[in-house]
Amino acid sequence: MIPVRRERGCRQIRRVVPGRACPCGSGRDFLECCGHGGKIVFLSQVRWRRAAQGLRRKLGEYADRPALAWEAAKAQDLYFHCLNPELVNTDDEVTVERCFEWFIFDYPLSDGRTIIEAFLQENADRISFHELVLLAEWIKARSSLYEVRQVRPREGLLIRDILRSREYFVTDPAASAEIVPGTILFMRVLKVGEEYEFSTSGLALPAFCKDIIHRRVLRDFRAFQQKKRGGWQRYLQLRAHKINGWVARLGLTAAIPQLFGREGAEYSPSPALTRYLANLLLDEEHEWVDHLVRHLRRAAPERERLRRLILRLAAQEKERRPVDAGDYHWSHDAYAEVARQVVRSLRARGYNPEQTRRALRLWHDFCVKRQPVLRKTAAWVAAVVYAMGRLELDSGVSQQELAGEYGVAPSTISAHFRSLCRTLSLTAFDHRYSTHRLPLTDLAATDPLLAKLLESLKL
Repeated sequence: MIPVRRERGCRQIRRVVPGRACPCGSGRDFLECCGHGGKIVFLSQVRWRRAAQGLRRKLGEYADRPALAWEAAKAQDLYFHCLNPELVNTDDEVTVERCFEWFIFDYPLSDGRTIIEAFLQENADRISFHELVLLAEWIKARSSLYEVRQVRPREGLLIRDILRSREYFVTDPAASAEIVPGTILFMRVLKVGEEYEFSTSGLALPAFCKDIIHRRVLRDFRAFQQKKRGGWQRYLQLRAHKINGWVARLGLTAAIPQLFGREGAEYSPSPALTRYLANLLLDEEHEWVDHLVRHLRRAAPERERLRRLILRLAAQEKERRPVDAGDYHWSHDAYAEVARQVVRSLRARGYNPEQTRRALRLWHDFCVKRQPVLRKTAAWVAAVVYAMGRLELDSGVSQQELAGEYGVAPSTISAHFRSLCRTLSLTAFDHRYSTHRLPLTDLAATDPLLAKLLESLKL
């Protein structure tokens, strides 16, 4: 069977093996696989299933070696970072299983290969013909978004890849008892002989979420292509963990209609509704909120009332929201590392979240305009921290102190600081990055020339 786990509206599909295992090697219960009436199983397909079962075990053992422990820990941090904190539970078998599968199929190791590619290269002369053929197909398999077009009872599902317009019939009698047409799945489909199977556990969303998640992925794909990083195959490998986070998060809001009372009742949104919608707003996912509002309430006055409530809550929570360097898209890993270290440094110095956000904005704007080549990230961290100290009138920040803290020369910090100032045309009370207002704010009315001089005062 494939029981469906429900977590605040999100369904996680998990494969388990109760009762007597089918001798064909599928790993499913005999009565749910080859044991139900009317099904003919060819011996050739039985061989493919057994080969697939053995290959899954070998891949798992290969990925679980101590030699890959550091890579596995790094991958897990990356995967869980994209999930809502309420979904991160390293004791949950479904979540860990999905993370491990992504690590094997998609995560690029330090040498650029995936686990499955490395396994094939190192074991090509020690595995069977069937396993070689399966690996050739599986290396290309990517998790994607599928719409369930048809359910064939006790047989499986006809699904359509909504990103690449391909259709598959997935043999899975148990899934046909749990899934309804229109459901959106985020899963990996593997070719096994002449059939297709789900790789492992997956996420399921109700049909009304299709357009929301589809638009979100298409927008991200276009941004991905603008950097000339490849097509769908490469995108789905490098962004699978991100898409998984979006699907899981959208799953949290999928049950929102159930949180309301009967139609016409006094409107009173639950705390869960306001919290999740506020989080979406804070992440600038406005179209998700718009769609959900339209879905929940058709009456314009109540829709507007909900929007005002969400905006008010978002404003209240903005200052409490933890600052994350991942709030921006960084074109190079080194830029992101500088951002993370800047956040840590400013927090340690007692800067508030708004000041930290402005520091990240300063660094991001500089990276976009200058595209610097970073030879030593510590020097740039020190330069950004020093720039914020000057902008925030923090007399306790000096180049000498930062040079000792980060192990770089004061002259290097000074040179990088001047580069920041020139590129961004920083001024003493720069409204883009400083939280301090210009002194004598009423001066513009009485002496506009002096006010203009103050505004253009170089940092």
